[in-house]
Order: sequence, then structure tokens, then C-alpha cells
Amino acid sequence: DEEQKVDFLSSFEKFTTELSEAIGALHGGIVLSRSNIQDMPTDARGNYQELIKDNPDAVSKYGQMLEIWCRDIERYLEENLDQQKDIIDPGPRTELEFWRGRMQKITSITEQLKSRECKTVFNVLHAVTRDKGQGEIAPKSRQTVFNTLRRWKQIDISITEAFNEAKDNVKYLTTLEKFIEPLYTG
Repeated sequence: DEEQKVDFLSSFEKFTTELSEAIGALHGGIVLSRSNIQDMPTDARGNYQELIKDNPDAVSKYGQMLEIWCRDIERYLEENLDQQKDIIDPGPRTELEFWRGRMQKITSITEQLKSRECKTVFNVLHAVTRDKGQGEIAPKSRQTVFNTLRRWKQIDISITEAFNEAKDNVKYLTTLEKFIEPLYTG
């Protein structure tokens, strides 16, 4: 009876810690700026060529927005790994907390990218690259969009790799957690 009570309290404390880490990760991650999106129509119902014709500024604004997202995400992915090296109290528990937090923050980024506004940015920019010269878009602008989308594709791959790395590390370290915990409480 006493052993079950201790196990329950230990499990409950672990759950509350993970929950508070998850909440902290949501606040500690990056928020993708969407200020330029507010001024633009986001519901083209799949006809992005029309959206481009009706709003010639959309291409440059959406291109700038994607550039900002690329810069912010690249910076986050690099800085976050640098922070891991500067950990004051290294140990298995700290390592597990780091990877859990990283996985949660990367998940937050991917969830933001799935939003309707973000998808509209990508679809409009892809529509520019598919426009075969009939539209209002200057070749230089089209090339700029093409380069930005190419950069985005590399960052998207980096996000996927970082998420998979974090997920694998959490999975591995979680299996060791029951053996690590006695080292801290022992």
C-alpha cells in the first residue's frame, strides 16, 4: 500500500513536470510573424493566379514573409543546439529535458506552418513559379521567389531532421529513465 502510494506520487510528479515543460516550451519557442498576411486576402479558393493578378504586392510581401520565417527558423535551430553545449548541470535528466523541449518547440513550428495563412503564402509563391510568363510578375521577381522557395525547401528538410533527431533521442532516453531516476533519488 505504501509502495503504491510512493509510485503514484512519483508518477504524478513526473507527469506534472512534463506538463509544465510542455507549457513552457509553447511560450519559449518562436512565433512566426504574420503581420504582412493580415493585409492580404488568404482565401483564394485554390485560384492563386487570380490572387496574384488582383494583388500584385502579394508576391513581394509573401516573399519577404517567407524570408523572415527562413531566417528565424534557421536561427532557432542553430541557437538551440548551441544552448545545449552551455548547460550548467549536465546529466541524463538534463539531456532528456533538453530533447523533450526541443521536440515540443519544433512541433510548435510545424503546427504554425500548417495554418491556413502559412499555406496561402506557400501556395501563392508556388503559383508564381508555375506562371509561365503570362502573368504580371517580372522575371527577376519570379527568380527571387524561386530562390526563396529553394532555401525554404532546405530549411524544411532541416526541420524534419531536427524533429526526428529530437524524437529519437527522447525515445531512447525515456527507455533509460527508469534506470537513471535512482541515480538522482538514490
